[in-house]
Amino acid sequence: MNRKLITLPLILALTSSPLYAGHGHGQHKKHRGHDSFVVKARVSHVEPVIEVVQVPEQQRECWNEEVSGSHQRRSGGGALAGAIIGGVIGHNIGDSRHRRATTAMGTVIGATIGHDASRGSHTPYRYTEQHCEVSTHYVEEEQINGYRVHYRYKGERFVSHMDRDPGRFVRLRVSHQLLD
Repeated sequence: MNRKLITLPLILALTSSPLYAGHGHGQHKKHRGHDSFVVKARVSHVEPVIEVVQVPEQQRECWNEEVSGSHQRRSGGGALAGAIIGGVIGHNIGDSRHRRATTAMGTVIGATIGHDASRGSHTPYRYTEQHCEVSTHYVEEEQINGYRVHYRYKGERFVSHMDRDPGRFVRLRVSHQLLD
């Protein structure tokens, strides 16, 4: 409750009120201290104070993506098989004087042909991958940020901001101070 809004008018009201002199309405007095006392004031109107705030909402978005390509076989099997076959052929072609040379040449040529043949072998593939992404969106939402409470005390009207709805009455601590 905003005490500055009610202090000066209450001091002025109390200096001239019969309640201060002890002749007032007994239903208003609840507790009396040395300089102050607590009274009830009737609430005339309560308005919720609405505030618009941005509230984050996370949303997951997913999509499918097709992936395609091919695998290239990288085994040494083609070159090895080509070297063996080439070596056998070279060995059988050459005469006895040149057999070593034709075998070696057949091995090299066979390995080269076998390597090239195995490099050209591609295995195609195609599959679907799912990708997801989380994004944050902000939505406006109304929230109650307290209450504007209108009340009357001693014929005067006052307005205060409170965290909750007080109901039919508000409690006021009234204090007095001598001015002269």
